[in-house]
Amino acid sequence: MNGTIAELTVLYDEQCALCRRSRDWLTTQPTHVPLRLVPSGSEDVRSQYPGVPLGEQLVVTDQNGRIWVGGPAFLMCLWATHRWRDWSYRLSGNSFQPLAERFFDFVSKRRKRISRWMERNESCEACEPESTRVRPATVHPTRPADGERLVVEVEGVAVAYSLDDLTQVGVLNGRVSDRALVVLASRGSPRRFDVYERAVNVHTLTFAEEDGMLVDAETGTTWNPRDGSAIIGPLAGSRLRRVPGELVGGAELAARWRHAQTWPP
Repeated sequence: MNGTIAELTVLYDEQCALCRRSRDWLTTQPTHVPLRLVPSGSEDVRSQYPGVPLGEQLVVTDQNGRIWVGGPAFLMCLWATHRWRDWSYRLSGNSFQPLAERFFDFVSKRRKRISRWMERNESCEACEPESTRVRPATVHPTRPADGERLVVEVEGVAVAYSLDDLTQVGVLNGRVSDRALVVLASRGSPRRFDVYERAVNVHTLTFAEEDGMLVDAETGTTWNPRDGSAIIGPLAGSRLRRVPGELVGGAELAARWRHAQTWPP
C-alpha cells in the first residue's frame, strides 16, 4: 500500500445490487486519496482493461496502472478511507489475511444471490433479530478418548453423540425431545462442537455447510457457525439460540447418563 498513490479507480459491476450498495457506502466515507467509482459494463471501459475480469470481480487501479482484483481490491478500498485504513493493514497481515480472503471469496461467489435478495426489498417478520443468551462452544483440546461423547440434554431428554461420527458428518440436523437442533463439529484442532436450536421465529431451518459457513435450505440465508448469527440473506440479523453440551467419557456416561439416547443409534 504505497504512500505515493494519488488516486484510485474502483471498477464495479453496475448490474449487481450488492456492488451498487458498496459503491454508495464508499461515497459516504472520507478518504485519504480521491476515489473514482466507475461502472465496468461499458465497452469503452472494458477496452481500457483487456484481460481484467471486469464484472466478475471487484477491480481497483491507481494512476500508475497497478491493478488489484478481488480481495486485494477490497483492501485497497478500505485503505483509501480515513476510518478503515488501520483495518486494511490488520486484514492484510499474516493473522487475518487468510480469513479476509476466504470471506471475500465466499461473498463474491454468492453476490448474485445476495443481489436478488436485496432487489426484492421485501419486508419479513422473521428478519427481526431475537434476543438470545450466548453460551460458549464446547471445545475439545485433543483427540477424544474411545467412547467419549457430546451429551446434549433438553427438557430431561439427553442424547449422547459420538465425537468421531459428528466430526465425519460435520453438520447434523436432528431433534432432542421436541426441540429441533443442529449439531456442528469442526475438523480443526482443537476440535469444536456447537449446538443450536434450528427454530427462528416461524421457521424451522435445515442447515448444510458451504465453504466453512452454514446455509439454510428454507431461506438461503448464510450463517456464521461460530456464533450462530445470520450474516447474509432474508434472516440477516437473526441469531440461533445456543444449546449447551457436555463432553463426557465412557465411565461418566455410564454413571450419569445411562438413560441417554445414543447417536448414531
